[in-house]
Amino acid sequence: TDFRDPEAAKAAMDAIAEAVKAAQILVRVVGYTDDAGGATVNTTLALQRAERVRGELLARGVPERLLAAIGRADRIDISTIEGPQS
Repeated sequence: TDFRDPEAAKAAMDAIAEAVKAAQILVRVVGYTDDAGGATVNTTLALQRAERVRGELLARGVPERLLAAIGRADRIDISTIEGPQS
């Protein structure tokens, strides 16, 4: 659940938080995993990733009512990259 590039993630979270607060609409934060690790592990990890981002947005003042965290695991293939960099 660590960010690969903490500085880039901070800048992205700052921008996203401002956009969500301005729009005042519900945003689904969706965490994904690749197909390695199995369904049980990946389901938990996907939700942890979404919760991590949700927590960052909450810390930046986004109201809790505007954020929903969802884990998708490997159910939807969003990248052709496999392994640790996926």
